[in-house]
Amino acid sequence: MSGTGQLTATEQRGAGGTGVATSLGGHVGYVPTVQAGIVVLDLRNHKEIGTIQPGTVGLLGPGAIAISGNGRRLCLLDGGFLQPSGTVQVISLSNR
Repeated sequence: MSGTGQLTATEQRGAGGTGVATSLGGHVGYVPTVQAGIVVLDLRNHKEIGTIQPGTVGLLGPGAIAISGNGRRLCLLDGGFLQPSGTVQVISLSNR
């Protein structure tokens, strides 16, 4: 990769985010937060388009997040890095 990136937008989504996952095409972002579960962002238009409420999360909110290779599932580590539970939730993204 060469050249310099340009900041196009910033989003304030609350405390607890431990990562960001993007959709297969890179147009949708998924951000775990303590207050709202997983915030779903339209990265082309820089706006929130929804939220996903995971089953249960630890006191510090959701942990690490990843998208499956085919873009149909979101994997979420419960409890964050400071309080890991050892549980991974798999959430279907087929309707998104």
